[in-house]
Order: sequence, then C-alpha cells, then structure tokens
Amino acid sequence: MDSLTSLISTARFPDLIEPFLQPIEQMKFDFSEPSLAAVETKISNLTSEEICGQAVADEAMADCCRSGLLLLNGFLNESHEISQSVQSPEGSYWHGLMHRAEGDFWNSKYWYSKGGKNHPVTTKMRQHDSNWSGESFVDACEQAAASTNNESRDRIDQLARYEWFYLFQHCWSAAAGAR
Repeated sequence: MDSLTSLISTARFPDLIEPFLQPIEQMKFDFSEPSLAAVETKISNLTSEEICGQAVADEAMADCCRSGLLLLNGFLNESHEISQSVQSPEGSYWHGLMHRAEGDFWNSKYWYSKGGKNHPVTTKMRQHDSNWSGESFVDACEQAAASTNNESRDRIDQLARYEWFYLFQHCWSAAAGAR
C-alpha cells in the first residue's frame, strides 16, 4: 500500500484549518482518539469562508467539510448533527462514516447505500482495493473491531484514512469551487 503521506497532502487547504487536519496521520477507522473539547468549539465556529479560504461556492459542501473535521477530531455527535442535515450523497456518506465510527454498522451500511455506491470516492478507493465498496468495508471494520489482529486493523485504519481524506478533498473542492 502506498505511503499515506505521499498521497495525502494538506497543502491545498487553508492554513486556518491545517491544525484540524493533523489527526489524520493517527486516525483509526472508529475515530477513537478525540481531540480536546476546545477543538470542537473552534471547528464549529469556523465560517464557511474560513473553511474554504475564499468565497463559498457550495454552502452544503462547506457543511460537509465541517462535519468531516468534527468526525476526524472525534466529535461524533456534532458531526452527526451536521451530516444528517445535509441532503446530498456527501451528507449521506459522512453520515455513514459517523455511524461506522460509533459501531452502528447496520446503520452505516444504510447511509453508504444512499451516498456512496457510485460516489467519486468509491472510484478512488478502488486504487487501494479493487473490490472496494462502502458496505463491504463496513463489514471489514466490524470484523476488525472484534479482532485482536493488529495487522488487519492497521490495514483497515489505513483505508479509512484514505477514504476520509478523499471525501474531505471532494467536499472541500466543491465548497471552494475548485473542482
């Protein structure tokens, strides 16, 4: 598998959100290492223009970015509130990631089916796993959660990092009008 650092570059994102992207290097598929509570307030208080670093082209996608940043930093409830309010494939995709993180695997698969089946992130994920599907990945996460096999868990965590990053990058590009 390719190095995460070589594939994930945060250089294109505004400096203001850079600190909130740092947890990606240690991210687990279940986002089990929450940041300090003050981080949640800072992320929640970011304006859409601050997230984009410019005028906003798509407010719903900026909300998806906020949901993703909250999720990455371990604030599942706050991420959930936002993702469930965004009526788009991306909102559903973030919603699915959040439910997967909390261990509600059935519900996660439901939201993946609404947002992820033909999503551009799915195509990118097939670069790392040719048989990729959101639903099968949820199954793999459920197995990893119950397993003591660290090698399997490490691979699942790595794939989850790619998935989070690709979805965030997709949403940020749409929010900033930079597709």
